[in-house]
Amino acid sequence: MALNVKSSKADIVQDAERLVRSVEANPDDLAGATEEKTALEAGLAEVRTLITRQMNAIGEKQKATQELRAAMRRMLDLTIQVRAVIKAKLGPRTEKLVEYLVPPLRPRRRKAPTSTPPSTPPPTGSEEPPQPEEPILRP
Repeated sequence: MALNVKSSKADIVQDAERLVRSVEANPDDLAGATEEKTALEAGLAEVRTLITRQMNAIGEKQKATQELRAAMRRMLDLTIQVRAVIKAKLGPRTEKLVEYLVPPLRPRRRKAPTSTPPSTPPPTGSEEPPQPEEPILRP
């Protein structure tokens, strides 16, 4: 068992590499451990291969994300262009534009005249607040 508990992948791989080197450095002490050492070396090689695959997959994912963002920008530009052509072909005021999610130009609505009476103006600051009749005495 290792002296310290290893938690990261790098720590575990490094611990396995040290253990393999130690077993190789002392072949006379561990003559019966060759089968286990071979299994550990195979496991270490498998882990290295999988880490490499994982790193490549991360790079591929980042590349795919960048390409997807670029494609989305191009698609957005194309939708703008297509809607502009539709608006030019059908006219800016036709209600048919709604089918293509293009808002048509519509006449502005006129505001209705307000028929509410004006409200009473708020009191001005010229009035003095009422004074207390008796002075307050404090001990």
